[in-house]
Amino acid sequence: MCSVNVVAQAIYFTMILAGLTYSIGSGFLATDHLLDVNPCAAYASDDCLEYACQNYTNGELCPCYVDERECQYKSSSEYPLMPKACKALQGVDGQDLYERGIEFTTLVFISSVLVLGKFLSGMFACPFCGGHGVAEGITFLLALVDLIFVGASYVILWFIRTKGVNTCYSENFPIGSERDDEAVEFNTKFWVIMISGAVDIVLTVIFLVLYGSTLDIRLFHHGHSNNDEEGQPLNTFAPMDFGDESVFAKKKILYKF
Repeated sequence: MCSVNVVAQAIYFTMILAGLTYSIGSGFLATDHLLDVNPCAAYASDDCLEYACQNYTNGELCPCYVDERECQYKSSSEYPLMPKACKALQGVDGQDLYERGIEFTTLVFISSVLVLGKFLSGMFACPFCGGHGVAEGITFLLALVDLIFVGASYVILWFIRTKGVNTCYSENFPIGSERDDEAVEFNTKFWVIMISGAVDIVLTVIFLVLYGSTLDIRLFHHGHSNNDEEGQPLNTFAPMDFGDESVFAKKKILYKF
């Protein structure tokens, strides 16, 4: 017999929600900024050289050129792969940010798979397995592994922010400029990811501690013990106690007549 552990389940579902927010937000940050190496894609061919190269005193240094009526960036052999925000600045080497971005994206992708696994195994542990068994153990292990990947990606993202805040994603660009818009968008997503990641890490730790502190190895349900207060097994087959036998006998005679 067991009853629902409401607190543990609330922590579990909030942890899953925070993990999904962290994964989705990180995905947008990676594809829109860290791994987006094309600073020319937003321009039409007519505006390519005028606007994409406005930050360069020498047109030959501009990473964009018009090819077949499209604004494209030059090959990575001439311009190493780096986030588009870094390519828009002269004298800035953002290749390290791009490489850290690949590492960050890889860790987040693995974490998103683990979050999905935690959700599915948790669903089986809650209603179908009675709060015990393989499904709940798998949920615990996935949460433990996911904590490692989320923590590692969290540190990498903080490094990217620390290094890029004075260069590619500076907060000192002219207000309203394209560089300022890029930095504002990056910083907004960054803080959403950092907050959701912190919530995910804290709740995962609480989740793991709760699981480890349950003596009957149950988290989603409270198990009912069959032992008395002194630890001795209870006799579940003991006869019913009707109280005073003489009173019971009198009632039996009364009902008979």
